[in-house]
Amino acid sequence: MHIAVGSRVKQTNREDNMKKKDKDYEYRYIEQSVDVRRWTITSPTQLTEEEVREIGTDWGSFTEGETSIVEDDNYPKCKVFFDGIEYGDDTQIEIQGDTANE
Repeated sequence: MHIAVGSRVKQTNREDNMKKKDKDYEYRYIEQSVDVRRWTITSPTQLTEEEVREIGTDWGSFTEGETSIVEDDNYPKCKVFFDGIEYGDDTQIEIQGDTANE
């Protein structure tokens, strides 16, 4: 409902309250923990740390128990076995947003 005041239109408190009720609230739920992912790389030749890092990053699978074979001219023919993930047990959470009082 609008009430004309002079040449302006003023909304009633009821309409103002309804608009406030239509507001959407957004929250961020952030969870952090330390997870350990482990791969075993088997190579016919000795690798540098950089090669191990690149092979693990580029060729490692995320399916537990799966083996990938490196077939790239830049690396020796290696096997990359994904041992699995050990999930951290010290999870920290953070909630951001305008939450209601309990």
